[in-house]
Amino acid sequence: MADSALSSELSGLSMNTNVSSGRTISTTLTNARAVAHKAGKKLDETFYFQDAYFEVQDTIFKVHRRGFEESSPIFRDMFAVAKEDETLGLDPSNPIQLEGITIDQFKQLLSVMYHLHPDPNQPKPKPTLKSSKSSSSGTTKLTATQWISVLRLSTMWQMDLYREMAIAALSELPYSLPPAPRVYLAMRYNVETWFVPALVQLAQRPKPMGREEYQLLDADCLMKICKVRERFSRHCTSCSCLSGCFSLFL
Repeated sequence: MADSALSSELSGLSMNTNVSSGRTISTTLTNARAVAHKAGKKLDETFYFQDAYFEVQDTIFKVHRRGFEESSPIFRDMFAVAKEDETLGLDPSNPIQLEGITIDQFKQLLSVMYHLHPDPNQPKPKPTLKSSKSSSSGTTKLTATQWISVLRLSTMWQMDLYREMAIAALSELPYSLPPAPRVYLAMRYNVETWFVPALVQLAQRPKPMGREEYQLLDADCLMKICKVRERFSRHCTSCSCLSGCFSLFL
């Protein structure tokens, strides 16, 4: 019953931006929030547009389907399967469930998507990596932690453009990502360009690794670092030699 009420209330939600409809939108959102609360769900009002319903941790988002279909084969397949269910993803009482992620992670990805494509209904040329880098360090001001969320979801859902943006942005924040976390992220999300340089930093520095750093890295990776430090700490300190040494163990 609650889901039915939620569906009825939200289906009439208008996202027109003209001044005359402003009060109606506010009232409708207020009512929708109350109905969602009764259904044990929340309504995300920041990302509530059209035309696909997603649910993340009992929070309902309504976002442009086109942006997901065009950027991810995972979502293209998901919407293709959803055609067999006439209401899946098209009705707030039957949203597409996105498991294994957090609300904040999903919001960070959406913030990048809507910054790059403010109106997904209008076709736009696909940005080059150069323009993606510019966007990542420009008005989309995310922290390193937030960009890691974008990297995680874009990798999981094969969103290559947003993955490139996240990698470019995080590469421009070397002081926000110490070498051990960079090694960990490089292994987890297959970012090859981060792996050896971060290992070199760990091997070069005189300070021993701390407990948290050991917990981040697997045994094989720690063994490589120890071998390089032991073999070259007294004979070579240049990055090029250390990089070559790591290549012997990869």
